[in-house]
Amino acid sequence: MVLVFALAGTACSKRLTLDNVTKVAEECGLEQTEDLSRILNDVSGTQDYNEQVFCYAEKTELAQQIYDVVYNRSNTYPKYEIQSAAVMYTNAINGEGKAVRENAYLFTFKSGSKATEFYEILVEEFGVLEHVEGKDKYQYTLYLNVGEKNVVQQGIYLDGKTVVVVSGIGYSMNDFMLVDRCCNEMGLIAPESLK
Repeated sequence: MVLVFALAGTACSKRLTLDNVTKVAEECGLEQTEDLSRILNDVSGTQDYNEQVFCYAEKTELAQQIYDVVYNRSNTYPKYEIQSAAVMYTNAINGEGKAVRENAYLFTFKSGSKATEFYEILVEEFGVLEHVEGKDKYQYTLYLNVGEKNVVQQGIYLDGKTVVVVSGIGYSMNDFMLVDRCCNEMGLIAPESLK
């Protein structure tokens, strides 16, 4: 589950900024780290519950590593040159004692065409799953599945050279703190709008 955020210094709107990434992280109580092995363990689901971390970087090797080492760890996606990146991750226990996982990623690419290509690859992965695509001040694709046993949601957003991905799996709509705050802070249409 993946979540993406736009960083400062890009050709994007003011809603997709490094300030908004850090605001979301602070509101959600995430711990900042640059330890990519820890983040990789978190995203892979091998860490303990109540792991809540984030990492961001702009125009550095760390930004590229967030994409190469964490997001594209299985080499599923093309090799892209990343200008800036952020990752946020929560793995927490809800009030009913059930695990809730949420991810957020942001990647700013070297060009708008590469960002569009990446966005389209992610959208294709939905395949036959019922999802909604649209345009606002940005392109978006939303997925929401409210089942008897769990709730799954994902949003993919394209704005210029930046792609943002938010995703989560929980047990009720009230379980999604990170996805909700990302969408609210960045002015994005939330996956829960499909309910």
